[in-house]
Amino acid sequence: MLERGMPAYYADALIEVSRAYRDGGAETVTTTVSDLTGREPTSFEQFIRDHRAAFT
Repeated sequence: MLERGMPAYYADALIEVSRAYRDGGAETVTTTVSDLTGREPTSFEQFIRDHRAAFT
């Protein structure tokens, strides 16, 4: 990342995020979305289907 010109602080942050995911940091499911919005969350797959045009 550094060789491609990314600032060191940003590369370090990305590595830390990756480590957090690797170590199980995304395993917990919360009710935050429904608590804040009052509706059930959408799966990532459904989001992509609903917004496919934005990615093509």
